[in-house]
Amino acid sequence: MRGKLCTVALALVLLVAVACGPAPRQGDSGSVALIPFFNQELGIQGVVPHGCAQVSSDTFECANLTPEQDFVVLVQSAVPGTLDDVVALVLDKTSFSKLPELADRYRGKAFTWDLYTGETRLTDAGDAADETVHLELALAEGDTAAYIVALVALPEAYNANPVLYDTIFTHAVYGLVPLE
Repeated sequence: MRGKLCTVALALVLLVAVACGPAPRQGDSGSVALIPFFNQELGIQGVVPHGCAQVSSDTFECANLTPEQDFVVLVQSAVPGTLDDVVALVLDKTSFSKLPELADRYRGKAFTWDLYTGETRLTDAGDAADETVHLELALAEGDTAAYIVALVALPEAYNANPVLYDTIFTHAVYGLVPLE
């Protein structure tokens, strides 16, 4: 009972912290409310945009983030193994032959992330496999797993909506932490 109460209290604290935190910069699509998520299976917690549908354990599809209701996907995951394992997974799922040049490093709550950006095609995208997408990618390595945050959007939607990077991606990268 006490553990359940502590979990509820923690969830409420996180909701208040997100709601009372710095206001997200407004892009063409306005501000975006971020809500906490917890994934016991992957052993992670973080934030996702309100209204996004969780389509698998680590993937959220969002249709309400751009004025045009364009396709946006946010992936947040922990992969047992090393950073090399995650890089191999990214290369297998995209048309990249190697990762793009390191764009930046970013210090989040739990990790220092390597940031990459580029345009690619997704290999497991069915009918959309020929569609070029914009990919924001953050990779970090922990003691027992490697971590990934990826934002995928159509290039035109990404370029027209700075909120996708300024609010969604940076907050997701900053907030992704292992469950304790």
